[in-house]
Amino acid sequence: MRKRQFGTKKFIYASDHNTSENYAELNIKEVVADAGLYGIISGGNLTPHPSESHKVVMDSLVARTSTGERIVISNSLNIAIFPSVDPGAGNEIWVTSYVKYAYALNELDVDGDDVTYYKDYQNSYSVAKTQGDVASTGTATRPTIPADAVLLCDILYDTTLYASGAIQQSDIDITRRNEGGLDEYVRKDGDTMTGALTVQNRVSAQKMVMEWATSTGYAINDIVSYGLALYKCLTAHTASTFAADATKWSSVSGLGGAETFIVTSTGEISFTLTTFTPAVKTDILVDICGVSQHQDAFSLAGDVVTFVEPLVAGNTVQVLRLR
Repeated sequence: MRKRQFGTKKFIYASDHNTSENYAELNIKEVVADAGLYGIISGGNLTPHPSESHKVVMDSLVARTSTGERIVISNSLNIAIFPSVDPGAGNEIWVTSYVKYAYALNELDVDGDDVTYYKDYQNSYSVAKTQGDVASTGTATRPTIPADAVLLCDILYDTTLYASGAIQQSDIDITRRNEGGLDEYVRKDGDTMTGALTVQNRVSAQKMVMEWATSTGYAINDIVSYGLALYKCLTAHTASTFAADATKWSSVSGLGGAETFIVTSTGEISFTLTTFTPAVKTDILVDICGVSQHQDAFSLAGDVVTFVEPLVAGNTVQVLRLR
């Protein structure tokens, strides 16, 4: 994280103050970029314009560029999307619409050196389009967009659509759009985790990990955290207790695996791992009913975990593999 320090009873020059402000902005942008938050966060729905040719209507939108800038479009927007040429019979061409971050400059002033400058910078945006090359039907390729832009949609034009301009909902292609904000579902040390947890590209915000809660409805493929592990829902249900619903969840922990045990009778103290054998206790984390256990609370002998104190029937024991 960058910062700029100013000494006590020292004049602060405008250039130093501006550098400090720039550092703060860069720090925030880098945090957002490192977290993989990008693309369309919310809104951005597109429909054909009801009366104007070659146009679509987009509702309000919040998005992030790959470099961390936040784009906000608070009202619906009419967007013209059409190629510069008629592709001609038997040909087609892709046209792509995108949005970029921009500053809205306000409060023009003159500094002590008679240089004009703007004192106020506000968030703004610009919408633009680009197009690919004309190619025979079925062979046209989509154009690339600037690295700091957020894609809105692609439209494939043939000569009929070019002549009529009557864009249909089926013409608005958003398959290349980054939606929901996360370029990776889980990260570890800068790399994508591998293993039981499948990386989900560009997951929607609603699919982010939730903490398991009783009396909550869960759908198939919902991901929850419980204790030390992550679980994927196998059967749609309304939660009662995690122990009672254990068969409706599958462990998807990406750190190398997790095992869950249900204490069937009071007094049990030992459980045998079946999917991995830790070398030492520091290779695992253990919890009981979501409460992490100190390493003094259990012993490890090969694949057998033995607790110092007897457990109570119905308790859930989780063992999460760290390495």
